[in-house]
Amino acid sequence: KEMPLGMIRVARNKGFTLFVLSVGFLTAAFMGYISQSSYIYVSQFGLSQQGCSYWFAAMAGLSIIAPFICSRLERHLSKKNVMNVIFALCALSGVLVLIWGERTPLSFFLCFFPYFLASTMVRPVSTFVLLGQQEGDTGSASSLMNFINTALGCLGMVISTVFPFSYTANLGWTVVSVVAVAVVLWVVILRSNVQLKGVKR
Repeated sequence: KEMPLGMIRVARNKGFTLFVLSVGFLTAAFMGYISQSSYIYVSQFGLSQQGCSYWFAAMAGLSIIAPFICSRLERHLSKKNVMNVIFALCALSGVLVLIWGERTPLSFFLCFFPYFLASTMVRPVSTFVLLGQQEGDTGSASSLMNFINTALGCLGMVISTVFPFSYTANLGWTVVSVVAVAVVLWVVILRSNVQLKGVKR
């Protein structure tokens, strides 16, 4: 009983809720990729299941550089500007996937990689900011974060199947759609009087 009540208390913090939703929408397209990547590589590009696994492993393996990039950015930029970079990378990736993602497996990989990288970078930054909003109840904050990320991740899986285009185009439109919502929420945070510790007062 205490945990649901704690999550409700945390959700009343407007800065926390708006920011966790904004970041959560980035998770949506990430999960869309997880659910659609095998169809993209196998059904659209005609690769074998083994070939698909190589591209998937390469994407995941190269994302190991994300923490190092994030650490470098945080040495020179504020948390707000690091988030701006992350949103910009995600938006750029969505546009690239729509323009060049259908050509070859390599072109799709290169076009989507900025999003995969940015969605990996956002986790440590957002976790630090979000847990800083609820220093007295990090357990409830963490639970609410996981719930929202999971729910929006499931939504992303659904969204990536509703567009009537190719698998890559569907993913591209998913990225563009969810990033647009995420950016709107981010702008609301920055331009309103909502407090977000570590980012703005």
